[in-house]
Amino acid sequence: MWRYGNGMFSFRFYGEPGDRCVVQASANLTHWTALATNQVSGLGYFGFTDMASPNHVQQFYRIAP
Repeated sequence: MWRYGNGMFSFRFYGEPGDRCVVQASANLTHWTALATNQVSGLGYFGFTDMASPNHVQQFYRIAP
């Protein structure tokens, strides 16, 4: 995972190639918002960068099947 100086956050999720997953974010661990749906590549991962939160707002992330 990476945190950039401008507040953007990036990470890689590793899984079985072809699996579809939803990246979700929450500010309070109660209400989750889907940010992206992605598929694990043939290399076994997908990357995600949250560009919607460049103002250093604290967020929690999770991967849902």
